[in-house]
Amino acid sequence: MTFYAHTAEDEQGKPLSAESGKWQPLSAHLRLVASMAKKFAEPFAMGTEAELAGLLHDLGKYAERFQARLRNPAAIRGINHWAAGARSAVELKAPLLDYVIDGHHTGLPSFGDLRRSVRKMADVSLIRELTGCTESVGGTDAPL
Repeated sequence: MTFYAHTAEDEQGKPLSAESGKWQPLSAHLRLVASMAKKFAEPFAMGTEAELAGLLHDLGKYAERFQARLRNPAAIRGINHWAAGARSAVELKAPLLDYVIDGHHTGLPSFGDLRRSVRKMADVSLIRELTGCTESVGGTDAPL
């Protein structure tokens, strides 16, 4: 299965199908964001951290249900695609990146809210409750 980052639109703003060849592969998106984040953060000596945040920020898009949402956004709602990356940042012992990743769409979470999300991502029975997807995204499940 090819995983995508976003849908694409034509000149009139109408969605294009994945078969159009215009959708951005998720791995390319993550690498591009990581490269840009690193470049922007290097002047204040945070390039490595920013690069890692870029690689992890959309990790939850490596889920079949998220990919189905891209194909039919009206039918599928309520998917949290950032908690998987926040959990990975914790596992990699990357201080504060969990906050940045978890808050990249919703704003920085409180400490307690972030810890609850991270705990849910560690419990297979609670992942769907948090993300709307059943898959558990880990290092080997997400081909960067």
